[in-house]
Amino acid sequence: NSEALKIHTMARDKPARARRRAAAVSGWVAFAALFVVAVPLHAKPLLDAAPVPVAARARRLSHARFKPTAEDFVEWKRQADELREQMRLNDELREANRQAFAGRNSSAGPRRLGVCVSGQMARLELERKVEHLFKPNRDDFVMDVVFALAPVHSLNFAYAANNKGGRKNWTVDGIYEALGDSVGNGTVVIDNTPQYANPMLQPLYMQSAYFERGPAWTRSAVKMWSGYWLCYQHFTRLEQANGAPYDMLVKVRDDGWVVSDIRIGSEDLTPLWTGRVIVPECRSEGGYADRWAIMDAAHGYAYFGAQLLDWYFNFEQLWATEWRVSTSTTRRPGNAENHLKGVLALRNVPVAQLTMDSIPIIQSRLLPNGTGDGRHCASVFWSDLGRTSHEYAQCVPHDAQSQALIYCNRCDDGRAGHSLPCEEMCSCLAARNTSRRCEARVEASASFCLSAAVLARAPIEQPECGMCLRHRCSLWGGNKCASRWGFTDPQGTQRLECECACCRQACGHERMCDVGDFLPDKHLEEPRERTLDGAPRARGARAQAFVALALAAGVALVSLATVRQRDRAASSAGRGVTTMVSPR
Repeated sequence: NSEALKIHTMARDKPARARRRAAAVSGWVAFAALFVVAVPLHAKPLLDAAPVPVAARARRLSHARFKPTAEDFVEWKRQADELREQMRLNDELREANRQAFAGRNSSAGPRRLGVCVSGQMARLELERKVEHLFKPNRDDFVMDVVFALAPVHSLNFAYAANNKGGRKNWTVDGIYEALGDSVGNGTVVIDNTPQYANPMLQPLYMQSAYFERGPAWTRSAVKMWSGYWLCYQHFTRLEQANGAPYDMLVKVRDDGWVVSDIRIGSEDLTPLWTGRVIVPECRSEGGYADRWAIMDAAHGYAYFGAQLLDWYFNFEQLWATEWRVSTSTTRRPGNAENHLKGVLALRNVPVAQLTMDSIPIIQSRLLPNGTGDGRHCASVFWSDLGRTSHEYAQCVPHDAQSQALIYCNRCDDGRAGHSLPCEEMCSCLAARNTSRRCEARVEASASFCLSAAVLARAPIEQPECGMCLRHRCSLWGGNKCASRWGFTDPQGTQRLECECACCRQACGHERMCDVGDFLPDKHLEEPRERTLDGAPRARGARAQAFVALALAAGVALVSLATVRQRDRAASSAGRGVTTMVSPR
């Protein structure tokens, strides 16, 4: 009987043990699933990624070093031979010009300006360059403009995020027509020679800070430098044709968006570029930003020629110099900014950095406009507004008119939200209304609107919602809208998102508020800042990861409690049913 009872007890406990094991497994599965959900919340920001630890980068490089093929070396030798011949011809012409211009009185004739527009035809922004760069300077200089642009069919992007889907269908004739008389009596050269499809790559450069971006990213940089070299060769020929040297040279990228008029020959700017190169004080990454440059023509070769030629023929010395002069504490050399600084340092070129208040040229992107062409829009990132470091504070002009223009021409098209004052401000700009009321609206709203669109931190005006904005975006009591929607800082960095979300939930007000990622069924997603491009920027996800782990533990405990309850019920029911197993 005792053996039968033991067997009976073991048989009765088998289902219970199986259920407990199943519950434990299900708990661990739920834990793992929620952990996997929590991990992507630690998304790396688009442009401000924290530096990868040195040991981790070294391990990755040891497995993924760039290894050129035999075909690569053959092609790069061909390119080097071609560049040597170009150097020889250009040096001969420079020397002939030097002798021809020796003893020339620089004040005897008009001042001469050479402008290089480099990049790609399919990404060329021209309207604002014409109105705010070419026309304001055509009466102060004899101005020549060289366009060194890759053909339309060879479009490429260093960053995939920069491709917003728009394209410009420029032709050579179309560019000449768009320029009109903006260059005055100067000469326009449009060179759309195809760039090297596989320019030479330097493994040491690629294996530095930005190696993870791959060969395509480095190739884009070399193609950019090849455009500068093309401009410089044309400048040398134009000096011979004009019979006079340039006084100054300017470089602007194809996507440069000129916010307002730039008078390069003004009393304020002339002393700054005389005898030196001036560059933007913006996102320099320990080097010099390359968004634009204005320089004394005496330093033209250092800027326009040496960036490419040192890459091919003097890389060892250049690379050592880049390491020596870089001032970044978080980024190693291996980017265009440090490359430029190294090139200029090798030649002891004096450099001054200016804010966008002095030279208001920012980046643009191309959005599709539905007609097969593209519409340029202003592209500004959260760090450009200087809310995190003094260095980045210089990336956007500070005057109200400029900030209003940037806001009303931004790339995100309102995804960060609108307010009535911002809409009125843009209506004033679109209508070119210069009334006192419109001017007052611009002065009062420009900074607020731009900060709200880029940083997503300033409150968007919602007067109809009343109390829901002031009261419900709070964690006090744990029962407000902010708590239910998973916000962790509703009075600080998440204020805009909380106001929009709570306003929609509590007041039923959707106008001028884009809740976006903060709908109720997504309340555990990581709140995001948005750039003016509309690209999300992930913040820290510690709170969300904690919530996920807590939920996982809760699921496991609930599963275990359910199993124990079933065991007790089964045990009670089993007392009236006996199963005997005879040992015989």
